[in-house]
Amino acid sequence: MRIGIDVKALRGKTGISNYLRSLMEHLQDLDSENEYFLFEPTLSNYKVTNTRWKKVLVSSGLPGTIWQQFILPIYLKKYAVELFWAPE
Repeated sequence: MRIGIDVKALRGKTGISNYLRSLMEHLQDLDSENEYFLFEPTLSNYKVTNTRWKKVLVSSGLPGTIWQQFILPIYLKKYAVELFWAPE
């Protein structure tokens, strides 16, 4: 399965960013079957160690909600994402 994750929350130091980072670390170690696409409006310092994971920069200069509603769907279609998760 091709799974997309909105990782813009990684920019902050919040509970959501800590949760997201921890969950992705464990998924990289455990899941060798699915492909993951990490969509971000600006480059994060998150390190991808699994070859089935890809960081995708979706730069537009738009605020998060507008970016997520109007720009991101274009990339989800382009990468044929079957399941999308946007932790907020």
